[in-house]
Amino acid sequence: MKRNLFFLLILCITLACEIESNQILTNGRDFMLYVNVSEDPESSRQSTGILPAVYESRSLVAGGAVDPMASRPRPDRRERPGFESFGVSRAFATGLTPSDKTAKLYVDRIKKDFTLMYGDASSEVLIYAETSRLSSYASFNWDALGSRFDDSIYPTVTGVFGDYEDVDENEKVVMICYQMSEDNIAGYFWATDLQLSSSTNGMDAFFINLPMLGYNTESLDGLIAHEFQHLVNGSRRIFRNNNLEMEAWLDEALAEYAAFLLDGNIKSDHIASYSADVSGVFRNGLGLVSWDGDMPDYTLSYLFAAYLRAQAGSDDIFKSIIDHESPGAAAVLNVMKAVDTEFNSFSKIITAFRVANLGIKTSGIYSYESDSADFKFNNYEPTSVARLTHRLSAGGAFYINYPVSGQSGVSLPSTAGKNIVLIKGSDID
Repeated sequence: MKRNLFFLLILCITLACEIESNQILTNGRDFMLYVNVSEDPESSRQSTGILPAVYESRSLVAGGAVDPMASRPRPDRRERPGFESFGVSRAFATGLTPSDKTAKLYVDRIKKDFTLMYGDASSEVLIYAETSRLSSYASFNWDALGSRFDDSIYPTVTGVFGDYEDVDENEKVVMICYQMSEDNIAGYFWATDLQLSSSTNGMDAFFINLPMLGYNTESLDGLIAHEFQHLVNGSRRIFRNNNLEMEAWLDEALAEYAAFLLDGNIKSDHIASYSADVSGVFRNGLGLVSWDGDMPDYTLSYLFAAYLRAQAGSDDIFKSIIDHESPGAAAVLNVMKAVDTEFNSFSKIITAFRVANLGIKTSGIYSYESDSADFKFNNYEPTSVARLTHRLSAGGAFYINYPVSGQSGVSLPSTAGKNIVLIKGSDID
């Protein structure tokens, strides 16, 4: 009998410890979530107004957590100044072919010499490397990389996001590998290269930083899939459908999902990064729609893509988003309202996504549906900012712990920005 009581005591202590360790999560419905639902990436940050006087802010303590994304070189989405003025004409010279063993190509608006390392008449890709750097990569297996692109990366990306436009009509993607001036840039797609001019390549190309060839196979393939999605996305929207280039936050969401399709670690690393939140940017309201190009932006965009996919139950939504005329929120709404009638506004989509990240539901729009068990952010904390007002950028959100018993008496103050909404735990079905 005493032994049974001992084990019961141990069990109770264990459960109590687990409950205590989970206090950083929302306790049932004892939370209030503030969201800026603006669809405009360029909109100014908006005030939440004065927060309720009684709430517990938490000091920012990393607690030894490690962010797995911190050391990852970031993909880079280059701006395209003046692209609209080019129009969509197709006055191209003949594209590169496998017989072009060398080529002079523009990188960073400077022409450099490149050597063909992979590609023949039957391949999907031509891989060119910076000639002056070849001696440093003498042992690299270019054929293996090219074969993986042909056999895996190309069919996977085009199968989900659609075919690229082939603006130079050579039926080849061109991968340009060179030593970039910034070591922390992994690669990029430059939309201006889709148009032929005196300072562009006029081809379906993307760029990889040569040191990234030292990545493990999965990571390198994920990076290439990321950049290839940008190419598919840009060429389809601009040339096939005569639309504006997709807004960065959404384009990067799709690109990171493409990377995940080739590199399964992308998913676990982004989840771990969001949970660790070493710098506190997530708990303190990082914007989804606003875009700064830092690694946390990539994490938040990936999670949004994963949420959309979980709700839809299929990858088919991504091609539909690309082919919609809108470059941003309206494209997401158009696709998701067909998935669930509850998604009747972009505001509803983004607030449901933010509630899903609290992990209080395992089905319905406030969850990651069948993927909910994977998307558990065990250290996602309430805001650590102790001041009584916050300012949120477009798509930004944070929550505070607040007892459900007192929520009915709380409302947004009149000084809150026009796009700030308050979601109470008591409102979640």
